[in-house]
Amino acid sequence: MYWPHGHQTYRSTTGLNPIQKGTFAQWKSVDAFVVKGSKGTTIMAPRPVTVTDKVTGEEESWMSWRVCWVFAASQVEGWERPEAPEVSMAELGESGRAFMAAARARFTIREHGAPSAYYDLVSDSISIPAPGHFEAGATGWAGVLLHELTH
Repeated sequence: MYWPHGHQTYRSTTGLNPIQKGTFAQWKSVDAFVVKGSKGTTIMAPRPVTVTDKVTGEEESWMSWRVCWVFAASQVEGWERPEAPEVSMAELGESGRAFMAAARARFTIREHGAPSAYYDLVSDSISIPAPGHFEAGATGWAGVLLHELTH
């Protein structure tokens, strides 16, 4: 997936942008506008909560959830997808390539197409974009590949 981080700053978000989706406010923050009449996808987004006890001063933290509506990049105007940085397979390193060979999994590395990685049950194979499509480079690519290997 090319867009594992926020579309504005490429810093990690609260999970709203794994496949080029953002809330109305996120798109607006980058001068992109949701097309009138677009239907958002409802998701549950994590919201960390920390409360300080006024008497003891102790902090207690937990994860809460909130409902959000997100819109795909195809539903907005005024935003262009940035170019994917070039990353070579050599950046995986010898141990990464050895691990992939030992896994004996069938996979296809795509230079073009949808910015998503997935396990295809029918063909028993993994389809993944090339490492250059990952903002985190070969490290991010390897992490997604490892995730797909768990399927």
